[in-house]
Amino acid sequence: MYRFMSVLLIFVFTISTWSQNAYKVYFNEIRANDSGLDNLEFIELIGPAFTDITGFRIAHHDGAEANDGEVWSTTIRTFSLPNDAIDINGEQLGFYVLGASHPQLPNVDESTGWTNNRLLDATAGLILYDASNNIIDAIAWGSAGDLTTDDPRTVTTSPPTTANNFLAVTSGDDGGNNSMEAPNNVLGDDGSGWINTGETPGALNSGQTGDVSLPVTLSSFMANIEADQITLEWVTESETNNLGFEILRSVQNFDGYVIISSYQTNSALLGQGNTNVRTEYSFTDNTVAENITYWYKLVDVDFNGRRTEHGPISAMVNNNAVERFTLHQNYPNPFNPNTSISFSIPNLEENNLHIVLSVFNNLGQEVATIFDGTVNSGTYVFIWDGKDNFARTLPSGVYTCSLRSENFVSSNKMTLLK
Repeated sequence: MYRFMSVLLIFVFTISTWSQNAYKVYFNEIRANDSGLDNLEFIELIGPAFTDITGFRIAHHDGAEANDGEVWSTTIRTFSLPNDAIDINGEQLGFYVLGASHPQLPNVDESTGWTNNRLLDATAGLILYDASNNIIDAIAWGSAGDLTTDDPRTVTTSPPTTANNFLAVTSGDDGGNNSMEAPNNVLGDDGSGWINTGETPGALNSGQTGDVSLPVTLSSFMANIEADQITLEWVTESETNNLGFEILRSVQNFDGYVIISSYQTNSALLGQGNTNVRTEYSFTDNTVAENITYWYKLVDVDFNGRRTEHGPISAMVNNNAVERFTLHQNYPNPFNPNTSISFSIPNLEENNLHIVLSVFNNLGQEVATIFDGTVNSGTYVFIWDGKDNFARTLPSGVYTCSLRSENFVSSNKMTLLK
């Protein structure tokens, strides 16, 4: 009996040792050789967006039998993976790039101590350790060399490919300005299928399927109509390389937009750069006239000058008091990909009425919460991008928009076309 229990304990320990990388942080791309001065080398890690990799260590080893010990190692400074991309399963991904600071490599996050020929061209490898010095990924190129035998001997090609200390071996960098790149099974990396192809630092590899994330993850963009002004309010859940915002306005939906305020002249519109902290912004347009519908677009501008538009949304100042709760029909309808949803709240005896604006599918399941909070009397406009609460694009179909408060419920049908 005791002997059986001891064997069972050993078996359980072995399985836990071979547990999959809990962080889901892996080597994703390596450029160890190029046709010039080896000054475009870099190492790229991939993992779930917002994962804290502070204190992780990358160690470089020579695979030659005669050269033992680390060639060099570097410990990652304070860093959380940004929200850079979304894979085909809707998983938000981030990248960390270590390498030479060079104009052709604009997405390098850290280059301290990096020099030309920093990575060995062949029969060499990298080992990734977490902040507690546990191995969580390893890769060698050319061959495994002596990494599995005595340098450092803590990695192996023998256990399951999901083991933390499993050493993936790929062919060497071909020296033709290409990189060694991991395949499409991004966060379930099993070490197979690596290819040599053009470099993509800080982005999905050429063999990986997904979407590049926008510089700004916008969770709401609405207009609050007051007596003689319109206040735009928006919330970002994360920002990547965000320089700032511009406000565009027109008196027609599809044309005639001009910039009425910019981060360049209005400090309130400056972005947060890189952050995964929720940030609230507002801008008040006090140059509006009554009974004219104004259309607004919000534009975020990243450090490389890339501009991304959000909207438009519309609003009109009308000093006639709102007399009743109203959920207006969305516009346009049918729509693809965005539609504006507005509602009106009458004068209240007490301010700060709690309301919920949400979307249901044809099975009656709530798929998106557009707004859940308190409002005062007035008209509010929101934009919905046809995505659910997990940022996944919903399929074509008829959806129900619902406005709910303690004493009021109203709904409209909306048609999403792809």
